[in-house]
Amino acid sequence: MTVLSYPHSLGIYSFSVMINTLVTLYVLIAYARGFILRAFHNYVEYRSTNMETLIALGSLSAFALYLFLMGRFTMEYLNEQMEMPHMREEAIM
Repeated sequence: MTVLSYPHSLGIYSFSVMINTLVTLYVLIAYARGFILRAFHNYVEYRSTNMETLIALGSLSAFALYLFLMGRFTMEYLNEQMEMPHMREEAIM
């Protein structure tokens, strides 16, 4: 059993994942933070929802789905269970 060091063992795949995650976190912190905080404040203070709530839920659910899918894809990639139809011998012949 080999121990994988994350940034070096996967090559460009790991670099692109890290860049995507950092850019996504920056956008969430810089631009969506106000919507998320105002949506939470409106719900706690007034028990009401508005368009800011939809933007906050959409942003957070998209980021959660991104993390889930990247984690699942990485696990499948590391376990060599990912099926690549274009790499099969039947497709090559």
